[in-house]
Amino acid sequence: MKQSPGEKAQQERLSPSRFSAHGFMGADRRSLEQIVADDKAALRRLGTTAAELVRRLRLVDARARAAMGAPIAPAPGVSARYHEAMGRIPSPFPGDGVFPKGETRIEWN
Repeated sequence: MKQSPGEKAQQERLSPSRFSAHGFMGADRRSLEQIVADDKAALRRLGTTAAELVRRLRLVDARARAAMGAPIAPAPGVSARYHEAMGRIPSPFPGDGVFPKGETRIEWN
């Protein structure tokens, strides 16, 4: 299916740029539409919602940031660590703002 101009512009904002060398989607070559459809299907299979996933990810992120680079164990068999970076980065979503750089990496052990 052909992307609308808005969808094409959004996909371009998620691609590699001067703000994100690998882009916000990494090496994923699926269309944004396909990624969203696949994610919705995965949430249904897991019996959860996007809102619940966001709530839990925000909790893990807050705990990892508070640990200042030390690993945390948010659940049995799961570790997370915040990696800080200098500067700020604009969100690829229009009107979403600018955020501190850094990432919380979550791994299943």
